[in-house]
Amino acid sequence: MPEMKFKCLPAIQMQTKPQYDIVVSNSMFHYLPTLTDAEKIVEKMLDKAKIKIAILDINDIQYKNLAQKIRQGALAKDEYTRKYNGLHYLFFDHSFFIKLAKRHQYNIDIFKQNIDGYQNNPFRFNVIIEK
Repeated sequence: MPEMKFKCLPAIQMQTKPQYDIVVSNSMFHYLPTLTDAEKIVEKMLDKAKIKIAILDINDIQYKNLAQKIRQGALAKDEYTRKYNGLHYLFFDHSFFIKLAKRHQYNIDIFKQNIDGYQNNPFRFNVIIEK
């Protein structure tokens, strides 16, 4: 995409101008430090989007223990420690996004992740918020 201008920066520093029809986040929200940061970023995404936002591949809080147990069981203990030591994963309840959509009186669609061959499908969900 030679005509595009890309920037790499923390999501919290995202500028809300210029606006785009659709703003997408994929597989990023589980790396945010807190729910407060996540809320600020959703608000920025809503300000930047003219029509809708899509937040994809979100850790589902109702499957947190099972997801961690399976991830730990797939690796040797020292390999798991080396790979995940100090790595924080944020998990979300669906109500987090529902409340944000309701606050703005926007429509929301929440649905299970469904990517062929993706081992995290059972533990993830997606959100579309439409103005």
